[in-house]
Amino acid sequence: SLARFNTGGQHLAFWVLSQRFLPPIAIVLPIFLNYRYLGLNDTHIGLILAYTVFTLPVSVWMMFAYFRQMPRSLEEAALVDGCTRWTSFWRVAVPLAIPGIVAAAIFTFIACWTEA
Repeated sequence: SLARFNTGGQHLAFWVLSQRFLPPIAIVLPIFLNYRYLGLNDTHIGLILAYTVFTLPVSVWMMFAYFRQMPRSLEEAALVDGCTRWTSFWRVAVPLAIPGIVAAAIFTFIACWTEA
């Protein structure tokens, strides 16, 4: 929705990426205190949550760029053929975006793997 519908205005996509500018060491203490309070210390769920939070901005930015460069005319043609927006997204845009999704997934996996 960031790439197609200008969700959140012009600057939301940059704001998502700017979350990556914050050094992780700056938020380690608040995360630790929250994890201790919630009982997530030394759990797989806590680790998955932390890695998701730290890698999501770059993944969103990669997918934003990928969906931005896809031609809108393909989705519009699906709308003309009777598809809803949701159906045209799942039947046209997602199959075309599979290489980008795989690239973002590999990048995220490598980023998480090198952290350990």
